[in-house]
This record gives sequence, C-alpha cells and structure tokens, in this order.
Amino acid sequence: MYGGTGSRLRMLSWALLVAVLLLPLGGCAFTRDKVVLITADTPRTGKRREVTTPVKAHLKDGSVVLFPQGLTVDEGVLRGAGEQYDLARTKRTLVYTVPIDQIAAVEAYEREVRPVESAVGTALAAPVAVVTVGLSALLVFFLLLSL
Repeated sequence: MYGGTGSRLRMLSWALLVAVLLLPLGGCAFTRDKVVLITADTPRTGKRREVTTPVKAHLKDGSVVLFPQGLTVDEGVLRGAGEQYDLARTKRTLVYTVPIDQIAAVEAYEREVRPVESAVGTALAAPVAVVTVGLSALLVFFLLLSL
C-alpha cells in the first residue's frame, strides 16, 4: 500500500479542509443588487407607491436625500425618514418629506435572488456535506488508530 498512516492522515486532512471550505456554498442565496433609476416624472401618476428598499433622491439644487428604509410616494411628495446632504456633502439634515417638484432623479436599490445559481449551490452542498461528515469520521478513526 502507498504511504503509511501519516500520509493517509495528511490526505484526509486536506480533503476535509477542501470539503469544509466548499460547505458554506450550499444554503446560500446568490443575489445581485441593482440600481433602478426612476425619473422625476415616474411618481406623478397620482397613485400611492411604497418602496421598501433604500432610495436615493437627487434634488435639483444638487443635494441628495437618502432614505435607507425606503419611502412612500403620495400626493406629489416623497415621505419617509431621510437624511439630506448638501451639494458639498458636508452638512446633513433630517427630512421627512420632499416635494416631487424639487427632484431631478430617484434611484431605488433592489436585490434580486439569482435562482439558478442558488439552486446549483444548494444542490452541490448536500454531497459536500455527506463527504465532509464521512471524511471527519475517517479522520477521527485514523487519529484514534495512531494513538
């Protein structure tokens, strides 16, 4: 047989390390963040719209209002807990409403799940988990034999 117990332990240890490093891939959702640009004319439809993801509103005066928890567009006004930064981004002011006529553009940040990558990662995780448990058992067995 090739090598002794020491070489088998080293080989099992490396295989176990690789399996453990691959294990977190399963059960993870692979996502992609994208920025959706909304023009100032988009919210003027008169319908109430709620955005639950972070939003950045660029105002005509050059300042920016960040709404980290999202906002509601209703009756020509953006409503939400926001922070307005001046043109130089040195002064911060808390705001709760921004009239739409002051807005140049609005960015909404959306996270989409990538189902194919997520399914493949999860499918690969099951065999990796089985191999990891098996290699762990073998490693413990050979460690006990070497005592």
